[in-house]
Amino acid sequence: MPETHTAGFERLSAVDVAFLAIETPTSHMHVGGAIVLDADAVAGPEGGVDFSRIREGLSRAIDDMPRMRQRLHRVPALKHWAWVDDPHFNLDYHIRHSALPRPGGMKELERMTARVFSQRLDRDRPLWEFWVVEGVCDGCFALIVKVHHCMLDGMGAVNLLAALAAPTMGGAAAPAIPEPPSTGELVLGEISHRLKGWRALTHAAREMFSPHDTPEEHADSSWLDRVKGIRETLKSGLQQADSTSINPDTMSPHRRYAMHRVELADARRIKKALGGTINDVVLATVTGALRRYLARNGDKVDAMHRFRALVPASVRRPAGSKGPQLGNQVSLLLVPLPIDNGDPRARLAAIRAHTHWLKHESHEADGVEWMEHLDDQLGLGLVTNTLRLAMNLRSFNVVVTNVPGPPFALELVGARVRSIHAMVPLFQHQGLGIALFSYDGGLHWGVGADWDAIPDIDMFVGDLNDEFEALLALCDD
Repeated sequence: MPETHTAGFERLSAVDVAFLAIETPTSHMHVGGAIVLDADAVAGPEGGVDFSRIREGLSRAIDDMPRMRQRLHRVPALKHWAWVDDPHFNLDYHIRHSALPRPGGMKELERMTARVFSQRLDRDRPLWEFWVVEGVCDGCFALIVKVHHCMLDGMGAVNLLAALAAPTMGGAAAPAIPEPPSTGELVLGEISHRLKGWRALTHAAREMFSPHDTPEEHADSSWLDRVKGIRETLKSGLQQADSTSINPDTMSPHRRYAMHRVELADARRIKKALGGTINDVVLATVTGALRRYLARNGDKVDAMHRFRALVPASVRRPAGSKGPQLGNQVSLLLVPLPIDNGDPRARLAAIRAHTHWLKHESHEADGVEWMEHLDDQLGLGLVTNTLRLAMNLRSFNVVVTNVPGPPFALELVGARVRSIHAMVPLFQHQGLGIALFSYDGGLHWGVGADWDAIPDIDMFVGDLNDEFEALLALCDD
C-alpha cells in the first residue's frame, strides 16, 4: 500500500512493517541479486573498471530517489515506523568496491553474493548496499544489489533498476537534506493517519448499510468477495504444510546461491503448447525439480499432499497512477504444488487450474489487499501477525517469485547489462527460495538456500534444468 507522505517523513505501509517485524538473526529480510555487465565501456586507465566513474553514475541516479537517503525511525508509543532523511548519509558506506580471487568466474560470483546476503543490513543507516565486483570474467564485472524488503517488492525492484538505467545529467547540486521531524511531529502524523482511517472505515460502513438502499444493495458484491478472499486465505494459511528436508526446524544465517538461465522463448513455447501462463510453467518446473531433489534425498514425495509455495502477486497500479515507485504493493498467495504427481503434464494442468481459480474465483488477492489496506489505515498489526503465524505453523514450503523485467537490453552507468539474477529472503523454516527475472530474451533463475539445509544446491539447479527440458520435450508430442 502507498505510504502516507507528511512533511519531513513518510510512514511505512503495513506490509513494509511486516517485513521488518518478521526478521530474525537467521532470516534476513533483504532482496536483490547479481547483475553482470560488460566492462569495456567503463574500463579504467590501468585495467579493471573505473570505480570512480561507476560511483558517480550511481550517485546521480540515487539523487533522484529520496528513499535511498532515508533511514528508519520508530514512531514513539505507536509501534510503527517512518522513513526520515539520514543527516549523516555517506554514499561510500553503501557503494562498495571488491574483486573475486583470480581467475574469478560465475561460481565465485555466486559464493560472494551468498556471503553478502548472509549479513544483516544496519538498521541505523539507509537499508541498502551496492557492491561493484571485478574479476568475474574477461570483459565483464558485476553489481550485487542488496535492499531490505521493507523498501521494495519485485516490481519495486524493476522501478529501481529503471531509475538506475535512466540517463542522468551531471553537475546538478546534491539535494538538500531537510531537518529531521520531532518526536511530536511523528506521533501526531501517525495519530492523524489512523484517525483518517477510522473515519474512512465508518463512512464506508454507513454507505454499505444505508437505510435508503434495498436489501439486495446491502450485499455489496465487492465486500462479499473480499470477505470470501480472506476466508480462503486463512483456510489454507492456517494449515500446516508437509514436513520435508528443505524445511529445517533451525535456520542458519548463512546462504548459498546459484544462477541459471533458460530461453524465454522456450518457456513461451511450453505455455502455448501445454496451456497456462509463464508463471504456471515456472511453478510446474519448480514442482518437478523438487520432486526429483527430495526423492533423491529420501523424502516420501508420493505421500506429500500439502506441499505449498508462497507466491507474491503484484497489486501495483498502472504506471500512470499516483503512488511511490518503491515500497511493497503485493499480496502473498499460497499455491499447492502437486509434488506427489509423477506426470509433468498433469502437474502443469493442476497448477494451471489452481492459479486460474486463485485469480478469477477465490478473490484471495482482493481479500489480502483489502486486509493490508485496512491494517495500513488502522495500525492493527494484521499483516505482521498473520505472516508470523503462517511461518510458525510452516504453512508453506518454498517461496517462488517471478518478476517480468524489460524485454530489451539495458545500460547501467554506461555498461551493457548481460544478465540479472534475483534473490529472495528465506523465511523461518524455509531452506529454499527461488526468484526469476525475465530480461532481454532470457528467463534468469536465482536460487537462494540455507547453507545447511541445501548443501547440494548445484544438483537442484540441474534438476530445474532437467525438468524444464522435460516440459519442453512434451511440446513435440
